[in-house]
Amino acid sequence: WGYRTDLRDPYKTLTDMIHFIVKNELSEYQKEYKDIVDVVLELAIKNELYTRISGNSSYKNGDKSLVFLKKQIYPFFLMYLGCNVDDFPGYMMRDGITFDIDKYPVQENLKKFNLLEFIEFCIHNQKSIINIKQLEIL
Repeated sequence: WGYRTDLRDPYKTLTDMIHFIVKNELSEYQKEYKDIVDVVLELAIKNELYTRISGNSSYKNGDKSLVFLKKQIYPFFLMYLGCNVDDFPGYMMRDGITFDIDKYPVQENLKKFNLLEFIEFCIHNQKSIINIKQLEIL
């Protein structure tokens, strides 16, 4: 960090630094579920935090190898953020990620979770979250 290119998008630089620090802090945490941990951190920091501080959605950015998993976790992430069903269409339009709203009943308890609890939720419920039938050829 500290290069001239970092000044082009200081919000990206800031969120990249935060992501780097948090990812390093959690490097040994649930190592066998690395992809789930990586997706949740990307959603929380590189996407949502960046979007909130910059005013521009960055959900299309990120690790391309995790796109499918990101789409699967995204509806639950919106619940974690405290969104209601009525909020989902606006977020989907903003972020360019769509899903069938009727297939995801809102789980109110997710908005009470901290980040680690949400990661744990995703790990423990991965069989119901990850739907291989929805796999898209990218």
